[in-house]
Parts: sequence; C-alpha cells; structure tokens
Amino acid sequence: MTYDTWQDSWEAFAAKERKTLLDCRVEDLLADIRSGRFGQYYAIWPAVAERATLEQAGWTLLAVLESNAEYLLRYHCAVALLSLLGDGDTAPVDLSGSHDGLRDRLADVSRVIAAVIGPRP
Repeated sequence: MTYDTWQDSWEAFAAKERKTLLDCRVEDLLADIRSGRFGQYYAIWPAVAERATLEQAGWTLLAVLESNAEYLLRYHCAVALLSLLGDGDTAPVDLSGSHDGLRDRLADVSRVIAAVIGPRP
C-alpha cells in the first residue's frame, strides 16, 4: 500500500466517522469524550466544534487538554476548543504540546472559560 492509498483510505474512513458523529446528540459526543471514547480518526473534535457551544463543551475539552491523553488527541481537542473560544491567534500546539509554560497556558484558558461561562462544575 502506498502512502497516497493509505491517506485516501484514512480520509474516507474519517469522513464516514465524522458523518456518523454529526448525527449524534452533542450530549452523547461529550459523554463519549468524558469516557475516553474518542473514535479512531479524530473526527469527534470537529463534530464538537461544529455543533457544541462553549457552555456545553468548554470544561470537557479543557479536561482532555489537562489529561495524559496522547498528543494528537490533545492537539485535535485544542483545535476544537480554540474554535469554540473564537481564538484564531493561539496555535493548538500551545495548548497540547509538552513545552514549558503549558500549564500556565491551560490556566489562562481556564480563566477565560470561567469568565465566559462560569466556574468549573
């Protein structure tokens, strides 16, 4: 299998997963995330970003970013959270990487979420 063939297959399966997830209720998507069920193709993150509000998903997404989940999961989660925050200036890696200052950046995001939607439940 060539890289192009593999990539085409990956994209087809990801599109199918995303379509399935877009048909789910937002509450079910967030319950899956809280339970560690993220899917196989990172499609849950754009589905949440497209359908949820910051009030619905903010604290759940931040919890993933604060977790020990694998980097790519946290990266795609950061893309979704930044979308819900309307933050086009922050790079997703700033909230998901393993760099100095990560905890401070996440604390800043936590304060922003709390200011917009109230304290963490």
